[in-house]
Amino acid sequence: MYIEYPYTKTILLHNKSQLPAKFEVLPQDDSSKILAIINPSSPSDEIEPVSTYQLNLEVITKKTGSIKIPVIIKIVGQNTLPANINVTAHSVGPVMHCKQEVLEFGKVDVLKTHEIKLTLINQSITPAEFTLFTANRESIFLVEEKEGRVEKKGTHVVKV
Repeated sequence: MYIEYPYTKTILLHNKSQLPAKFEVLPQDDSSKILAIINPSSPSDEIEPVSTYQLNLEVITKKTGSIKIPVIIKIVGQNTLPANINVTAHSVGPVMHCKQEVLEFGKVDVLKTHEIKLTLINQSITPAEFTLFTANRESIFLVEEKEGRVEKKGTHVVKV
């Protein structure tokens, strides 16, 4: 999963009874919202007798890495424990590449400005933030745009 990108997963709720049933998705614990936000398509609804209900869960990760968040579904009117479903995911950030592996200036005249264009490529379905800098703080090279954003599946050219 890409961070900050919504994904939807469907859970099937089965009512085997001859009577209607009502379910309730309990609110997400605030402490887990730093990892991901889980939005049910309906926080509560009725399930017709002897039928199946499709509950969609939209998951938006907020941090990279492995994530495991419980979703608790209560059957209203039952004395049984609520169903505890774990939503697991592996969240990754945007995938960026530079078109050029090396910036080669070649032979240049002293005291004249020369520039090379560096092309940044975002291969992800989410926007990507970038920060550029030279290896040495005191450098003769200048990066024109030190910070910026490359839109999803986009490219961005920076002058060096």
